[in-house]
Amino acid sequence: MKEVAYDAETGKFDIDRITTGITATQRNQISMIRKIIDALTERQGKNIPMHDILTEAESEGIDRGKTEEILDNLRKKGDIFEPKPGLISKIG
Repeated sequence: MKEVAYDAETGKFDIDRITTGITATQRNQISMIRKIIDALTERQGKNIPMHDILTEAESEGIDRGKTEEILDNLRKKGDIFEPKPGLISKIG
């Protein structure tokens, strides 16, 4: 059970990983990326350069690889799409 609930990013036991399949850290990072997308959409319009999302996420302490992984998952879930290479838009 400890192996299943272990959060490698924090080095702590995380019961959320057992109940939801993702750690609290991952959930917080996903939430932060969503907030960044919302804020950039308000400031820049519906098509946001991916570079801007990556830069904002880095300033919040989320590394580029993790941000790209989260964006890929959001794309697969249908929350965002890429209307042109390098641009991200929210769906809905």
